[in-house]
Amino acid sequence: MTKNRIDALTGIRGIAALWVLLHHLVSQYPLQGKLPVLVEHIAEKGWLGVDLFFILSGFVIAYVHHKDFATQITGNTMKQFMVKRIARIYPVHLLTTLSLVPIYFGAKWAFGYDSPVNAFSLEKLLYSVSLTNGFGFHDSLGWNAPSWSVSSEFLAYLAFPFLAALLLRKQLSALLCFALIAVIFTITTSIGWVLTDMNSYIAGWEWVSMRVLSEFIFGMLIFQLYRLNFKAPFWLFAIVSALIIVYMSVINAHSRWDWVMVLTFGVLIYSLTNSEHGVSRFLASANMKYLGEISYSIYLCHGVVFMVFNSALPKLLPSGEGIFLLIPVLIYVVVTLIVAHYMYKLVEIPAQAYLKKRLL
Repeated sequence: MTKNRIDALTGIRGIAALWVLLHHLVSQYPLQGKLPVLVEHIAEKGWLGVDLFFILSGFVIAYVHHKDFATQITGNTMKQFMVKRIARIYPVHLLTTLSLVPIYFGAKWAFGYDSPVNAFSLEKLLYSVSLTNGFGFHDSLGWNAPSWSVSSEFLAYLAFPFLAALLLRKQLSALLCFALIAVIFTITTSIGWVLTDMNSYIAGWEWVSMRVLSEFIFGMLIFQLYRLNFKAPFWLFAIVSALIIVYMSVINAHSRWDWVMVLTFGVLIYSLTNSEHGVSRFLASANMKYLGEISYSIYLCHGVVFMVFNSALPKLLPSGEGIFLLIPVLIYVVVTLIVAHYMYKLVEIPAQAYLKKRLL
């Protein structure tokens, strides 16, 4: 199997990043009750964009690195893999986290800002800088809040060589892949329902490692199905999965059914491995592909922009209703995209290249 880039999977990353951005914008900026119900419902489900990232990451890491541990796990292959992954995620994470130090103290001085949840303590800064703020430790979430999932992703990277040894050294049958997927969702759903009295598919913060690892493994199993090279109606899978995701978002389906959304993410990712249908072609277009390329910077920068935005804009702009709300929303989205563009060009790509050159 020739390892070509699957551009549609890059495009879907951009949509996932914007979905998370919309979720944080509507849920944190005082917009509740002032936007159409349809928009609020779609934004409400935007936090699941992170789960789409986890599944997509499992597929992509397996796709790119499945041969690295095909025979054995060695110190050299571990180093090669971890340096590449850390070079990919850490520079932007570190810069966005540290940038909040002057921003926080500036907001405190200029606007009297104070975090109601003590998000900017020294202890939480150490969790963030050490990439352990997404391991599920008690009271570890703070500073650039979205970066918890970067830490969780780092945990998945640490586990990948051992998961690859179990799942990727040989081709699994379709039946075994489906059986393992069924086991994963049965376990995670059962634990989530029991611990939340059937209010949520995803258990509490202490179980975040199960959340990321189960979805990362799900992505790896989708890669195994992809290797079987089935002749399938990919266009139908893409349309049906997209409609299910949109429908469940529009009706704001109860959180106990979020496992259906997560499972559907996997079907969508599988459908996008085929480049011949319209959905894949749209997501592989130049604009969508670039949005996906800067999606990591969008994801980490939008929290920093929001910190400034939420502190300053209410003081500078008159409170509005209806169409006037488009002014701060538009400013926020445009500024985030501009910051992400320059973060990608000036930090993410150069730092990644520099670290790989120096350390490898």
